[in-house]
Amino acid sequence: MARAFYKVDRGRGILTSLKAVRPGLHTDSEALRVALTERVSGRAPEKRGNGLKFAVDALHSSAAGSFLLQSGTARMSAELPLDPSRIEAYIGVAEMPLRGVYSELHIQMKYAN
Repeated sequence: MARAFYKVDRGRGILTSLKAVRPGLHTDSEALRVALTERVSGRAPEKRGNGLKFAVDALHSSAAGSFLLQSGTARMSAELPLDPSRIEAYIGVAEMPLRGVYSELHIQMKYAN
């Protein structure tokens, strides 16, 4: 049986959030790569905002399913389990840009009888 989880945030998006602490970021794809691979907070000096890096760690151990994440013009799409060494290969350009962040997680679940 599959379970689907959706999350939409019509806020600032990843690039705008991270530019506060990483002014050298210029594209949504760069920002998405940084958010998924580095422990950096868009809320500096607060010690929070590393949720996407921890999500990648969790998706690495997921048995089966798919994960989609889009912010601005950047779109990350991968089958699970996620291979953390291939993050850049999962990132591409979205057909239609969006304001904020959209994520979709589909997980194959086994239920005991």
